[in-house]
Amino acid sequence: MKDIKRYIISAVFGLFLIASCTEKQTCSKGVNGTLVNMLGLDGCSWVIQLDTGEKLQPVNLINFEVKKKNEPRISIVYKEVEAMAGICMVGKMVEISCLKVIH
Repeated sequence: MKDIKRYIISAVFGLFLIASCTEKQTCSKGVNGTLVNMLGLDGCSWVIQLDTGEKLQPVNLINFEVKKKNEPRISIVYKEVEAMAGICMVGKMVEISCLKVIH
């Protein structure tokens, strides 16, 4: 009987440890936003809308593996690309250096 109690306690403790390790991952010094589908506008595709309301047009989104279904919440680190202009014209052109889905 004591072995069963130990097994149950160990199993519960193990599940607690696993659950505590699934915290959200974010980019270090990143900002949060949402990947928004703007394919309906001429010349637009996926745009990042930051929590501040600012919109960004990423030039290298294809370099990151991200499921675009249901407009995911993301954490990003980026820098503005001043020598480029997009035809979508909804925000700054940016190059992303870190992108993580935070749900």
